[in-house]
Amino acid sequence: MNIVDLILYQCRQRPPAPALCAPGSGFGLVSYARLERFVHNISRRAHALGLARGDIVAILISDPILHVAFILGLSRIGVVTVSVRSPDLPKELHVAALISEAAVRFSNAGRAIIIDMAWTEGDGHALDDLQIGAGHDEELHRISLTSGTTGESKAVGFSQQMILARVYHYFWVLGVSMSDCARIFVDPGLATAFGYFAVMYILARGGMVMFRGSEPIETMQAFGLYKVQGIIAAPAAAAEFADYYEKVPAFASGLQSIYLGGSLMSQALSNRIRSELCSNLNCGYGSTEAGIVAVCPVKVATSIAGAVGYVAPGFVVEAVDGAGRPLPAGEVGRIRIGGPLCVDRYLGAPESSATSFKDGYFFPGDVGTVTADRLLVLVGREAAILNVGGDKINPERVEHALMDYPAVAQVAVAGMADNDGIERIWAAVVWRGQADEPGLREHCRTQLPAEFVPARLVTVASIPRNETGKIERDQLVKLLTAT
Repeated sequence: MNIVDLILYQCRQRPPAPALCAPGSGFGLVSYARLERFVHNISRRAHALGLARGDIVAILISDPILHVAFILGLSRIGVVTVSVRSPDLPKELHVAALISEAAVRFSNAGRAIIIDMAWTEGDGHALDDLQIGAGHDEELHRISLTSGTTGESKAVGFSQQMILARVYHYFWVLGVSMSDCARIFVDPGLATAFGYFAVMYILARGGMVMFRGSEPIETMQAFGLYKVQGIIAAPAAAAEFADYYEKVPAFASGLQSIYLGGSLMSQALSNRIRSELCSNLNCGYGSTEAGIVAVCPVKVATSIAGAVGYVAPGFVVEAVDGAGRPLPAGEVGRIRIGGPLCVDRYLGAPESSATSFKDGYFFPGDVGTVTADRLLVLVGREAAILNVGGDKINPERVEHALMDYPAVAQVAVAGMADNDGIERIWAAVVWRGQADEPGLREHCRTQLPAEFVPARLVTVASIPRNETGKIERDQLVKLLTAT
């Protein structure tokens, strides 16, 4: 059995119920009966093209409903899917095909398959088990890309058994916050493990997944139109919606529950969200490699600096010293995570795996402590990795993109908290002659994912560096704070 079987079961049990909603998209709203036809039609066409069990296929599709349909349709025939935000795949990951809505230049892919909505059309007749072939629980089923502890993209593989275990984990770890919500807005993208597992969890229980509309106003209107009850998002996204409701008082929130993950929550942002959106606010800590590790009400997290949640049963989370020895409760050290929901390596990346996985534990790169009552409290990071709403990136990658612009002489970037405590990327820029902020911003939009485009450009006379020429990150933060 795999996750697609659970969702097809819901399709037969709840054919007229809404399954997927994306305001302003090509499909708008899709019922479970229609989703089932999509899955089988895509499976048949993919099978006819020679895609088979065990093939790894990258999916680069902007329409979220079509994207979900392809994940399920390909997974139905045993194809291993990996959702991507760009055609540039990690060098360690070679895929049999890249599926996209338009022709793109790609790397590490055997072929490109251009698709459109016609793939969802047909009689919805399912392939039989003999055509699909037999699978097994430990078979690789899904790959997620993660920046992990270094900011460099790496591949994390999930077996059918692991996917089911993580989805079941969502049922109870989010039970307090989402058990009464049938229609849930999911903001993290399908290219993230957070977004993928949230969508699978909701569909497996027969609920409706709502994605962002093409415009903010469409999303807000759809909350009321489709009676959305819950939100799963990062704090930055919740702050955005709080802004909308503050600016447009005519929109009244009917939300019952919100779960936020990906970064720390500030007291100021908590107050705004609880005031404008919903008072039932919970947050958590997790990673692609380990899943959701800790959860708590936001009022607990904001009452203790750095608190991210109570460690969930089944996980071993410890602070250890430099020799790997567990520290007593309350003492600060390197955080390590163990348990049956953790993976044990990155695919095709033994060096990165050796750094992040040791002695049966995953080391996320965080420094912190675990209290006597199993509250996980973070105090910092081992390396200078930017964390923007849960998406991590090495600052050097952003700096390299900015340095490619001719008007830039020197540049350095840092994560700076805004008034809501959300980390944003700021860039200190030494210009080569006349400053050209509009041109640099446009350049960034073509070179970086939107979430990593600097929120602020600060003109400086020089970049703080040490005697070897390396950027002094702590001095950079002080410089940017003083501007």
